[in-house]
Formats: sequence, structure tokens, C-alpha cells
Amino acid sequence: MDLYMVESIFICVVGRAHIINLVVQDGLKCIDPCVTKISECVKYVKGSQVRKQKFLECVAHSSLDSKKGLRQDVTTRWNSTYIMLESAIYYRRAFMHLELSDSNFKHCPSRDEWEKVEKIKKILALFYAITNLFSGSKYPTTNMYIPLVVTAYLKMKDEVDGFDECMSSMVVVMLEKFQKYWDDFNKLLAMAIIMDPRYKFHFVDWSYKMIYGVDMGKAKVEELRGVLKSLFDHYVDVSPLASIRSTNLAPTTHNASKLAR
Repeated sequence: MDLYMVESIFICVVGRAHIINLVVQDGLKCIDPCVTKISECVKYVKGSQVRKQKFLECVAHSSLDSKKGLRQDVTTRWNSTYIMLESAIYYRRAFMHLELSDSNFKHCPSRDEWEKVEKIKKILALFYAITNLFSGSKYPTTNMYIPLVVTAYLKMKDEVDGFDECMSSMVVVMLEKFQKYWDDFNKLLAMAIIMDPRYKFHFVDWSYKMIYGVDMGKAKVEELRGVLKSLFDHYVDVSPLASIRSTNLAPTTHNASKLAR
């Protein structure tokens, strides 16, 4: 592998959070109507001061913490959808009380819809944790990327068959998008895992086999070994110590030759 190829692999790190956003945004294009219903619930409550006060009374009646707050989603930001679902699920009982006490409130999800929202929230939570990790600036995050992403991928893969048609469609789209970008964006991050003494090659070997299958996974790991060797060889070539080693090596070899006579 030439130097251009090696350097190209490592430029891709800047796009890791962007790729996660693409994966989730494509999945949310197949979003279930129950999420829209949650959004309508929040809009209704926040639509007037009278409704807000009525909802707070329902919150108190349900023995919930009003300080947690009900969050509205923003259509252009998927993470706001996750935050909205999380807050709405917390206030589920309050919404149920509001449905009983306010005849104008028509958007309260059914029991089945709440369960579906819970499942969607759990999927989004995986990616929300990853993007939050990337946004942290006080500590390095690269070595934590693959464990989180692999966990998210395997979680979706394991559960896709247990979802209904709409949920399955959303997860399948996310899996396809994940697979599309995975090959291009994983090598640098795999290197970070390999350099981490807690993981080394063991985690990469396991995760590649889980994602690609045993045979292809093994081949991918060998490819990584080749990339790692190319990087090390390049480091040796450009290291200032290389010339020092060459200078010291010549007399040593000459002396060894004299001793052998």
C-alpha cells in the first residue's frame, strides 16, 4: 500500500459524526406515525399557558418531576427527536391524565404506540451516545468509536426481525446506510482500537467477524495488519532516528566483521 493510500485512510476521521447523522436521518425518513403523534402532543401542551398549567397539574397528580421538562423536536435535527421522545416517555402518565381531563386533547398515543415509541427511543439512544462522545473535547474519543458503533449495529441487527413492518423498515434502512459507509470510514478507528491495550486485535477480530462473517472478517483483519505495517514502515522512514540508527549501524557491522576474522 503506497503512502497516498495510507494517508487517505486517515483523513476520513473528520466525517465520523457526520456519517452517524446520515445513518439516523435516513432511518427517520421511515419514521413511524406514533412519533409524529408525540410531537403533536408536545405542541398541544406548549400551545398556550393554560394548557401548560393544566399539564403541570397532571404532572403533579402523577408524582413526576416538573423540572425535567417537556422537549419539542426540531425537524432538521434527529437528536432533538430523541430528546423529545425521552421526555415524553417520562411524562407518559401525565399525558394519560391530560387525556382524561381535557376533552380537546386528541393526540395521546395508545398503549401499543407508547411501546413502539420506547423501541424507537432505544435505537436512537445508541446513536445519541455516540454523537455525544464525539462532541466531547476534554478527552480523546477515537478509541471508543468502534465499540459503540459495533454495539449499535449488532443491536439493530439482532432486533430487526422482532419489530413490526414499519419499525423493521426504519432499521433496515439504517443498517444499509451503516454498511455503505462502514468500509470507507472504519480503518483509522480500528487502528485506534488496536493501539488500545484494553482491546488490541482481539476486539477488532471479533467485531469484524460479527459484521462480515468469519471468512471475510478474517480477511479484513489481515488487511488491517497490512495497513498497520505500512504505517509503521512509513514512520521508520521519516523518523529522525532513522539516520542516527544508520550512522551507528555501519561501524557496528564493521566491528563485527573484524571480530569474525
